[in-house]
Amino acid sequence: MPTTLSLEELQNLADVHTRYEFSHEIDPLMETVHPNPCWIYEPMGCEITTVAAVAEMYTRMFPVIGAMKQPNLVNTWFASDGFIGEVEITKPTPDGSDATSSQFTWCEFTDTLISGEASYLDADDAKHVAKILGESFFSLPGVNTASLI
Repeated sequence: MPTTLSLEELQNLADVHTRYEFSHEIDPLMETVHPNPCWIYEPMGCEITTVAAVAEMYTRMFPVIGAMKQPNLVNTWFASDGFIGEVEITKPTPDGSDATSSQFTWCEFTDTLISGEASYLDADDAKHVAKILGESFFSLPGVNTASLI
């Protein structure tokens, strides 16, 4: 088992991480991330494997994270080293309307830090996320792609 955190400690760390995402505080946010991270976006086939690339991903995503309404938690499943959450997210689109999408995110912990997130987006949201990250993001060191939308 890669973590000794209790379920309550896992949830607390995830809450702290999420608060920094929404407040756009990159330094304390990255203090919750393990030095050997693995963030994944599917169905984009995107794997992010360095702290610098994870920080860049968050920096580029801050505008959309800040514009999102509070996610609606649909369900959560727990394991000894993490959990998966199903959320419904509403965020503004470029045309000014709101779009609601479903997302499943697996959050994995190593030691006392978050070592990975795997987000499974619906097709429309994946296209939106790829556009927000921008073409240049996918050629950064530590960003690997199997296929882009």
